[in-house]
Amino acid sequence: MLVKGFAGKFEARRGSIICKDILGCDISTPQGLRTAREEVLFSKVCPEFVRDAAEILEEMLKD
Repeated sequence: MLVKGFAGKFEARRGSIICKDILGCDISTPQGLRTAREEVLFSKVCPEFVRDAAEILEEMLKD
């Protein structure tokens, strides 16, 4: 139940819980990984996702 709740809240914020959907490239492929590195997604975008996840968990722990 908790995981579904977390996933639903994250998806509401970001539109998906699937990395390739929220990053806009599939990092499981060589081309997708290259794109993510070239666009500096791991240091630009991923920290925002981690922040969102932490905020969601904080909200859930308060409830």
